[in-house]
Amino acid sequence: MQHTGSTYRWPHFDPNGAGFVQGHVRVGARVESLAPEGRVLTTTFADLPSDLLPGDAADIDVAISARSDDGRGLAAGDYVVVVDLYQVGAGWFADLGSPPATARLHVDPSA
Repeated sequence: MQHTGSTYRWPHFDPNGAGFVQGHVRVGARVESLAPEGRVLTTTFADLPSDLLPGDAADIDVAISARSDDGRGLAAGDYVVVVDLYQVGAGWFADLGSPPATARLHVDPSA
């Protein structure tokens, strides 16, 4: 991921320092149904490794769960994974006009 936006720093969550900081940025992956309303079935997050300034880049792994947020396994079929940035206290970057990354996910019934 690369910070190509404004002049603002993206603060990270630092459990050894200030800890929870209002406004820290996380990477989120949402598994959504393919129905027109795109109901979110599960969301997982990963923290930035450090504060990112414009032009900075970082590799970030986000684990995607095959279980919905209510604990049930995802039914066999096709889904969309939406990867977006989330700023605590402000919301998803996509809601502010930044396009998220998307990918198709297929859940095999025999798995």
